[in-house]
Amino acid sequence: MLRRLTSTNLRSISLIQKTFKRHYDKGDYDATVDILNENQEGMFVDTFNENGIKLSNGIRILGPCILFPKSFLAWNISGIEDVTEESLSLFTTLEPKLDILVLGVGESENLSKLKMNALTFLRKHKVNLELLPTEQALATFNFLNSERRLVAGAFIPPTYTETLLTGTDEDVNRLLANVGEGIHRPILNLVQL
Repeated sequence: MLRRLTSTNLRSISLIQKTFKRHYDKGDYDATVDILNENQEGMFVDTFNENGIKLSNGIRILGPCILFPKSFLAWNISGIEDVTEESLSLFTTLEPKLDILVLGVGESENLSKLKMNALTFLRKHKVNLELLPTEQALATFNFLNSERRLVAGAFIPPTYTETLLTGTDEDVNRLLANVGEGIHRPILNLVQL
């Protein structure tokens, strides 16, 4: 299954969904379909916490995930110890090749826990890698995505998050309102001083 999922196939999913929608509107099917990100230029990470992330289009992803500019996948790992050659093999089979893979490992102390054979595997397949704590990795993914680079991100949620409480009273109130939802605004969104 992983070998069939290429960038070309990911672009084809949108075409398939649009075709399905056209047939559905004519009454050919008795089902409904939601076309995600049909008119968006790309998906961006809006917020994150220890449970997962929330995308700019409002979708919440629980647990580790893989993000592409216009799609996402759940990443079937439980932590940094599960980041292996097998769990990273998807990124070596994509065509066209990624410009860069951004890997968010949770906290910075997890950088040293990453298995060297996984990094060697990516290097062997000439996959450019940016290895960062998740908070920085999400910001990097957003930046590269905004530049329309062919980027993918694989993210492990951190076990804790910190909220930047600086700025105007309105900014602080907005941040505190989101804490009630279990969502924290990280440094990804600049707080106006």
